[in-house]
Amino acid sequence: MTALQLEEKVRNLKDVNIILVDRNDFHQYIHLSYEIVTGVKKADDFIVPISELLEKRKIQFLKATVEGIDLAHKTVRIGGGDLWYSKLVIALGSEPTFFNIKGAENAYCVCSVESAVRIRDKLKELGGPDQNVNVIVGGGGFTGVELAGEIADELKCCVTIIEGANMLLPAWGFPEFSIKVTKVLEDMGAKIVLNKRISEIKPNAVVLNDGTQMDCSIFIWTCGVQASTVVSQSGLKTGKGNRAVINEFCEAADFPGVYIVGDCALVVDPETKEPLPQCIEIALQQADS
Repeated sequence: MTALQLEEKVRNLKDVNIILVDRNDFHQYIHLSYEIVTGVKKADDFIVPISELLEKRKIQFLKATVEGIDLAHKTVRIGGGDLWYSKLVIALGSEPTFFNIKGAENAYCVCSVESAVRIRDKLKELGGPDQNVNVIVGGGGFTGVELAGEIADELKCCVTIIEGANMLLPAWGFPEFSIKVTKVLEDMGAKIVLNKRISEIKPNAVVLNDGTQMDCSIFIWTCGVQASTVVSQSGLKTGKGNRAVINEFCEAADFPGVYIVGDCALVVDPETKEPLPQCIEIALQQADS
């Protein structure tokens, strides 16, 4: 989205070239991928070829994986060589972080369309509500709440959310809203476990920090993400979740001309000075800016 917005603003400038680099030749709408999990929508509904998005746009697309960023020499390292830049926009997204929890390899994640398909296929394999399918969702943030609600509503499975804070959606800090969301989920049949953290993930169970073991058919991790490791290894100043520190113009601290948007950026509430959660609404506002 940022590339499209930039192109609109500079398309009449002859000396400006925009290069978009992505490891995929398609764009994913990941924020709604929980609808893939329950089969409400197909994976193809959330994938758009980049060629369609860039049609009639003055944007050069390179299908490549960004392996590193050399801020001193103003180059981006990709498979096959380096790209020089005069201005750089980093929008590499995020990746799951498990906080060194034992058995993380046993967890499923909703971090891409492909991962949502894997969860969908696993749920199909387990069967429907008559098979006593027990789903545990780790994390009561937006992704966890949306996913649990979708599964409870559409698949009628037993769903439990485990959240370490004392309320759902803790990052937003609105207790009244959290109470309403909790009631809606409980009315759907979902169970909510608060003030408990996961210390171990087993193939068919999770262990909480108080030693309690909860059995499950599948465990889905939504407890946390961190910025792409490329960002944390680039030399940029980072904060919570390895997210790059930026100013009000999305520009990196100490590196003029380098901008960070989306899940890679540490966006701070100007009033509370607290980091805002990584979500699609904030990312879209950054793209517009």
